[in-house]
Amino acid sequence: MHNEILIRIACVAIPTILLIIAIHFNLYRKFFFIPNQIILWLQARMLRKVKAVKLLEKDTDFAPSSISDSEEFYLTNGNYEQNYENRNTELPDDILEEKVNCIRTYYNDILNANVINSILLESTQKGIVESLIEAYSFEAIKRNIEKLNRNLSSQNNYQFNGDKLGVYSYEKKNGKVELGLYKTDHFTWLVFKEIYRENKALFDELIFLLDQYNKKSKKFRYIFKCLKYLFSSFGLDISIHGYDSNKKHHFLLCARSGKVEEMKNGLIHVPVNETFSITDYEPESDHNLYCLHSCVKRGIEEEIGYRAKNISNANIEFHDFAIETFNGEIGVSALYTLPKSISIEQLQIYPGQDKYLEMDDLLLVPFPTTRNPFKLIKLVSDENKIKEYVYRAGKMDIASLKWLNFAHLVIQRSILRRLKLSIYGEYFIAALVNIIIVAVLLTWRYQVAETAGINPNNSFSVLNWELIQINGSYSHKIILILEEFIWWFVAAIGLEIGVTIILHNLKDRKNGKRRFKSFKPILPQWHGDVKVIQSTGFVKANKDANANLGLNFIITDPTNQPEQRISNFHLMQKPYCSIRKEDHNTEYPVSYFPISSKLDLYHDKLFFLLYQLEKYDISKLRVKFQVSYELSQGKIKIINCSFVENLTDLKIKIDSDFNSNDPFFKKCSEQHQDQYQNAQVGKLLIDAKFQLYDLLEYHGDFYWTVLNRPGMDQNAEKIQINQKHKPLYNKIIEALQKEQHNMKKGKNCKTFILEGDSIDVEKALNQFLAYDSNFNRIHPYEIMGLQLALVREDVLIADIQY
Repeated sequence: MHNEILIRIACVAIPTILLIIAIHFNLYRKFFFIPNQIILWLQARMLRKVKAVKLLEKDTDFAPSSISDSEEFYLTNGNYEQNYENRNTELPDDILEEKVNCIRTYYNDILNANVINSILLESTQKGIVESLIEAYSFEAIKRNIEKLNRNLSSQNNYQFNGDKLGVYSYEKKNGKVELGLYKTDHFTWLVFKEIYRENKALFDELIFLLDQYNKKSKKFRYIFKCLKYLFSSFGLDISIHGYDSNKKHHFLLCARSGKVEEMKNGLIHVPVNETFSITDYEPESDHNLYCLHSCVKRGIEEEIGYRAKNISNANIEFHDFAIETFNGEIGVSALYTLPKSISIEQLQIYPGQDKYLEMDDLLLVPFPTTRNPFKLIKLVSDENKIKEYVYRAGKMDIASLKWLNFAHLVIQRSILRRLKLSIYGEYFIAALVNIIIVAVLLTWRYQVAETAGINPNNSFSVLNWELIQINGSYSHKIILILEEFIWWFVAAIGLEIGVTIILHNLKDRKNGKRRFKSFKPILPQWHGDVKVIQSTGFVKANKDANANLGLNFIITDPTNQPEQRISNFHLMQKPYCSIRKEDHNTEYPVSYFPISSKLDLYHDKLFFLLYQLEKYDISKLRVKFQVSYELSQGKIKIINCSFVENLTDLKIKIDSDFNSNDPFFKKCSEQHQDQYQNAQVGKLLIDAKFQLYDLLEYHGDFYWTVLNRPGMDQNAEKIQINQKHKPLYNKIIEALQKEQHNMKKGKNCKTFILEGDSIDVEKALNQFLAYDSNFNRIHPYEIMGLQLALVREDVLIADIQY
């Protein structure tokens, strides 16, 4: 009896312990990813074979890296401490010679180490160091600097020089990659990119020479160090995956504007493309450690508009740390997965600082769901198949654009890493395997019982001690005890299947609960009548700077008056917009508006729309709006509704100290020399409490949205909103009816303040705008401006079913 109890305890305890280990390490799921890993490996082998990509690490994480003050190299007359716009890219020969000597010294130090001196390159029939010193000669660098300066002065888009981080070494420690970094800038990278193109065979041979050596060997490290100046920029291609309001898996792509592409053609690319910068420091490091996680967060905030503070490091993965030979660039693919509580459709309406300058559209593509494994394999391995899938699944004409270089590969590999069975599919297969095991055990147990002369019907107890005692041999007893062990394990797996499905659903409800059932923007975000031209996003500036600094007016009609009303002018053409980066702490949008007072020639106008709204008490919101109505035959009829106040008394002040060598103004004047020959530049006179947010275009006119910071004028009747509020339209009518006896016949106006919890105000506004009759009472550009202003306060203006 004592032995029977011990065996029963063992049969319960051992499978349970093993099951806990399996659940803890997710072992039961890893089986389903084996085919994915095989395809990823085969892709990498194929790319290496055709010498397109050298994969350094397939799946990894990156540790924050420090930089000493001596680790920098610039082919301009400044460094990271100097204003970008004051750096001279046309260096005197003596200064350039000093910089070339720094390169020679660096390679001579490698030569003196005598680690790779014996290696002879096929492309040059010379040693590595000798070949590189020749490639980076004074003549080669000077020739390419002059070439770039000619090209930059002839291009029609604005240029700015920003700081970058280059890479000269890497080492993997404790499962994380540590990068050896140095400071440089965009112009320096452009020069070295041209030198790569002139010596492509040399650099490609060096890149794939790394394959011949172990990553921990000295030769590998020194060959990598030789590529320091080639790797003067570190790129990140960031994929974004998430779920829509219907809980369907989607991923994002973007249509990159031809304005920012080298060949001036729009291209399909990953939604976020960033370079590692000196602004990407670890938040707690006091600017001493540079972190790729921070780069991912900054990129998503600037190019998509989703706030960096809402992005968790746990949702960021790094894959495919590699060198590509199309441009000779080093970088890594990152994959960000949105929390399930955030619908991926929301990202369409967030205002990103670079979003509208660099994108023509943001594509929301359904994740592949085909059950045919052969189609899936083709989809994730054939370039044409993934492009065709995106075009057909997205059902958008713009998806027919050409794709940028390796964008299809980044997307395919992100799909592979997210391609898995649903939890129900996984457990269906697990249950099927368990049923097969149970059937085999039942058959075997029946045969054993029959052989032992026992009634098989009595052999199905949880632990048949009688059967064990009759079979006297130890081998039979061990087999029968093992059988009981398997029975308990199968039972525990079955229990785990049910419990895990329940816990998965509870977790999904707790952590992935959505605020709404469906989501759709009220207005087209890219191809409607209202277009967003520029957005301040979430401005990064020092304490003395703000987004208003970048607004300039080019006045083509010279005047002696130091100040003039802005309403006296009309736009000559669409404004020039870009981002100004004066230093690594100050960055803000910049725009130039060519204007004229000649009404007979130019008719487009520029307006400034003031929105009065504010968050208070953490979760509460106030929004001010005005209603125009009329009293007709004893009934009140709302004519229109407005959320803005038109700032008509703003003035322009002539900037007598304006620097005509400003790169943005210089570009404008070079393109229109006849019009800008005697032009003056003016600045907007606007109260410091007003903050410019978004520039909109609507039927040829332009509108800057303005917010009153801090606070708002509360001199108006308040409409309180709560969870059980009546429709906003009804509350407005009720408020007006109280004053009906004092109303004048004809048109009247009244101002209200909508007030309550943010979510309740959001619901009230969306319900109000959902009715076509109310929607038509408001100008579309006002709705777009309201949407962009409120989303910064985490309030969504959209067609939402809660």
